[in-house]
Amino acid sequence: KRGEIRGCSETNKGRFSSKYPFSKKIICGECGTHYRRHAHKVKGEYQATWVCATHKLKGPEVCSQKFVTEREVEDAFIAVAVELVGEMRELKAMLTENIITSLTDDTDEKLVGITEAITQAQNEMLALVKAKRNGEIGDEEYSERGNTLATEIDRLTAEKTALESETNTARINKKRIDEILGFLETVNPTTEFDADIFKSLIETIIVRENYTLEFQFKIGITKTIQIPRG
Repeated sequence: KRGEIRGCSETNKGRFSSKYPFSKKIICGECGTHYRRHAHKVKGEYQATWVCATHKLKGPEVCSQKFVTEREVEDAFIAVAVELVGEMRELKAMLTENIITSLTDDTDEKLVGITEAITQAQNEMLALVKAKRNGEIGDEEYSERGNTLATEIDRLTAEKTALESETNTARINKKRIDEILGFLETVNPTTEFDADIFKSLIETIIVRENYTLEFQFKIGITKTIQIPRG
């Protein structure tokens, strides 16, 4: 029974099944080690619990963090998910405002201006080459003006590349956030734990002292809840 509940070896080197939604998601806030699924006797009955691997293998002297039951983590997630869905309107407005600042008309205007400046510098370079070929300027002037134009073209090109990269990243982030928010809007909070919803929303859970769980959502939001223990 203990082996069936545990789902991973006592040595921390055996199988670590990813079929459990909390696998590789729960991190010890004291030592930074992942929590492992373990069968623990609670009130005379074996239950599925999650325990810091360092605490389990090396003892409380090395890491004092206590175990949490699987049910406690599930209930905590349900509570923070219900709270998050209730805050959807404010959340969406905040995220949209943060992301949209990178996608303003001002950015597009800057890109147009830089592109035009690059084109102008390139045309000047062509005119310079033509003037040199026609004998209108000497080697020294050609070299000096050519180096200046080449340096300016390189600078403008680098600036354009950086601005395009920043804009593309902002667009990708906005798309990802829109997808997650769209998913959240379809969530109907219940009293039942849903593993698919959990895996879609949660990046990691950090277990802090006093049985406090810190849920880190994939959209960059953190929610903290304390497990009630008698």
